[in-house]
Amino acid sequence: MPSMAPRSTKGEINRAARAALLLGIAAFFSSGVTAPLGIVMGHMGRHRAKKLVGNGRRLAMAGLICSYAWLPAFASLWLTR
Repeated sequence: MPSMAPRSTKGEINRAARAALLLGIAAFFSSGVTAPLGIVMGHMGRHRAKKLVGNGRRLAMAGLICSYAWLPAFASLWLTR
């Protein structure tokens, strides 16, 4: 009879969370162009982290913080032109 224990997700990689962090950091170097993508990937990464028992939750949150932090600066750059 197969075991009913949950699968181990320790080795799985939350790629959406990793992408969110990379896009959030890249937003500082690309004048905020990648910030909206970082926000979307961050939310996807957080959702996926729930399924992976928290794997990548902190990466996704860091990506969201970096991406959201850039939005006011990006908006002010475009509004002052």
